[in-house]
Amino acid sequence: MQLLGIQQTELAARRGSGDAIENAQAEPVYGLNVKGGDGSNTFRVGLRTEIQLGDGSIVSEIEAEYALSTIPYASIEEQTKIDFANEVAIMAILPFTRQAIADITARVFGAALLMPIIQRGQLVFGLPDSREAEG
Repeated sequence: MQLLGIQQTELAARRGSGDAIENAQAEPVYGLNVKGGDGSNTFRVGLRTEIQLGDGSIVSEIEAEYALSTIPYASIEEQTKIDFANEVAIMAILPFTRQAIADITARVFGAALLMPIIQRGQLVFGLPDSREAEG
């Protein structure tokens, strides 16, 4: 398996009427998206992060694209895809998410929101019917 690239697919911030970033308690909501074509040997793992800061908001979505060398994506079991996303892909994506959120909040809110470092296993997703992460 080979990582082909990591790219930002969505990034937005909206500042409300107050100084939302000062002393704000931000509780990120994470979403996972794993997709690939039926006959394809490539697939994408996307991590979406949504944060409310007072009456402001931040959205970041980043995808990592991978290539499989010997088997088609469609032949992989769903649990194996989720396990790969949890153990490998999310750890590759999180530094990009952290940087994107710090950059956009510095521009929109006037101060960077620094997300905590998330260790392997602290952000875990289940099968697609349970979209929200435990963590």
